[in-house]
Amino acid sequence: MKKNRNGKKKVSTCSQDSILINTNNLDSRANHKLNIIMMPRKRVIIKGVAYNVRMQPISGAAVEVIEVDYKENIRKVLGYSYTDNEGEYVLSIEALPEMFYEIVVYSPLNIKIKEI
Repeated sequence: MKKNRNGKKKVSTCSQDSILINTNNLDSRANHKLNIIMMPRKRVIIKGVAYNVRMQPISGAAVEVIEVDYKENIRKVLGYSYTDNEGEYVLSIEALPEMFYEIVVYSPLNIKIKEI
């Protein structure tokens, strides 16, 4: 992230409809966060596909959206979604001005339950 003359982080808005994240350097065991600034609207749909390191869709991964108010240092979880069999997820949030949003994707728990 770029910094301004005062050394503070400079945030620029994105006018594109889609954001592509290159995952070549992401560790699948780690927790990765993406900060997104959205223009204020009543409701915003966030959708995407989660992939593993082999670029295969991940089924059952948890996707969390967090609203961050940096002025008041407050973080609020807005909701969760899970990826389907094709790795797709969708969330709907109310985007507020002056707020930042983080998306956190958690790897699925591959737990096998034994029937008794």
